[in-house]
Amino acid sequence: MIAKKCENCGSGFLARGKNAKYCDECKPIVRREQIRICHKRTKRQYKGRGKEVFNPYGADLVDMSKYHSMSLDEKVKKCNELGISYGEFQKQMTLKRMRGD
Repeated sequence: MIAKKCENCGSGFLARGKNAKYCDECKPIVRREQIRICHKRTKRQYKGRGKEVFNPYGADLVDMSKYHSMSLDEKVKKCNELGISYGEFQKQMTLKRMRGD
């Protein structure tokens, strides 16, 4: 065991390993704070994800019967109306086709 000084409260303690920074009283407090900060950071990272720009079931997309007869320019125009990229449009149309809508 190694004698060390706690970085949180400054008291001396016997460390079980060479990487210990906190005494047994401060360890759970510091750990809870670290977890809280990590969750806060993760929550901030994913804030707003999962929200669809349009109906995910394709109600705002074109009819499948009209889809194949549309020119590329018409498809790009439809994407601009929906506020999505052409790739996202293709993905949604593929999902719609797979569901049989």
